Amino acid sequence: MESLFSRLTLDIIGKALFKYDFDSLTNHTGIVEAVYTVLREAEDRSVAPLPYWDILIFKDISPQQEERVLLTRSINETLDDLIAMCKVNSSMSVVGVCLAVT
Repeated sequence: MESLFSRLTLDIIGKALFKYDFDSLTNHTGIVEAVYTVLREAEDRSVAPLPYWDILIFKDISPQQEERVLLTRSINETLDDLIAMCKVNSSMSVVGVCLAVT
């Protein structure tokens, strides 16, 4: 049920702010799961006693850290695409105004 509401929220935000249809309710792209995985990692880091993610050896041998890097890259690429679309279409709502200021 949480996954359904998360995908619905993504669709609503996409349409309201970016005029972009993620179509995540019917088309499974993995972006929702990627965001939640990265958010869970951020939560784990906020309560970790040591910054294990900065240890060089751990970065290289940890499959979880490698996965987080790939997921973050995927999220950033999606956001970059959306921002590029917003810059092209200056009639965007709040995002268009924000990007025009920067």
